[in-house]
Amino acid sequence: MKKAFAASLFYLIFGLAFGVFYREFTRMMDYNGDTALSFTHSHMLGLGFAFFLIVVILEKVFDICSRKYYKTFFWTYNAGLLITLFALIYRGILDVLSSDLSFLPYIAGTGHIIITIGFGFFMKTMADAIRKI
Repeated sequence: MKKAFAASLFYLIFGLAFGVFYREFTRMMDYNGDTALSFTHSHMLGLGFAFFLIVVILEKVFDICSRKYYKTFFWTYNAGLLITLFALIYRGILDVLSSDLSFLPYIAGTGHIIITIGFGFFMKTMADAIRKI
């Protein structure tokens, strides 16, 4: 439960920080167009902060941390989310700087695939916990 809470706090702090970064960086660069940086804030707060708060609650109710696939879920999901966030941040900065990196969509796609695998382990963990009730 402590790791899930720490992850939630991490994503809250960095989600809020990247919201400020997005606002100030685009203002400093006098950029008014769309950029992937605008999604970084919401992805960190939704898929990181809010999701891990839900995991903390589910741990309290179902004791999911003791399940076989919980650690696999936790580390897989975090790895996928961090890869995806890195790609969003980098893409957003490149948008503002009017630059491009051709393989960046593949990195983002890989992050999304890893998140999906993490969700699979999460659902297996929850199914095992509910089956034990």
